[in-house]
Amino acid sequence: MKRLCLRELLLETAEAQTLFDDIISSLCESLEILKVINCTKLPFSWLHIGCFINLQTLVISPQVSWLRNQIDCKELDHLDIIKLELAV
Repeated sequence: MKRLCLRELLLETAEAQTLFDDIISSLCESLEILKVINCTKLPFSWLHIGCFINLQTLVISPQVSWLRNQIDCKELDHLDIIKLELAV
């Protein structure tokens, strides 16, 4: 799988952690485009982004906007931070 979009899931923190752990274990080498929009109900610290070695495009909502400080933007071709109505 090269593309994954997680949108409006509004998960609890523990559920999100399990989901992201599973995504990393299966897609860390193949994923090129990742969209995470309103995936959690509250802001969520997700440190796994560097594990996607072929990631080129990342689209996130403000709940994970701290990621922009964790990413070497030279590795990404495209980074968007999107705020929608459900975003906190």
